[in-house]
Amino acid sequence: MAYLRLKIGSLWFAVIYQASSYIFIHKLFTLITVQNADSSWFIDEFGAVIAVFACCVAVYFRRKGVVEYTAVKP
Repeated sequence: MAYLRLKIGSLWFAVIYQASSYIFIHKLFTLITVQNADSSWFIDEFGAVIAVFACCVAVYFRRKGVVEYTAVKP
């Protein structure tokens, strides 16, 4: 989020991202997941799948930001 906030210069991207993530997590992903004893470990906003996906996205944007901002420095 910080990378895109600095790149775009607007806070609205983060607002729209947060709202859409709640819609997808609660209204779509929870409903299409097969319910069993281990489901609570994987689904919803506290599940492992969201955490792993968020970490992958964070690593991608961290690397992208380091490359861009080190190239700009004199």
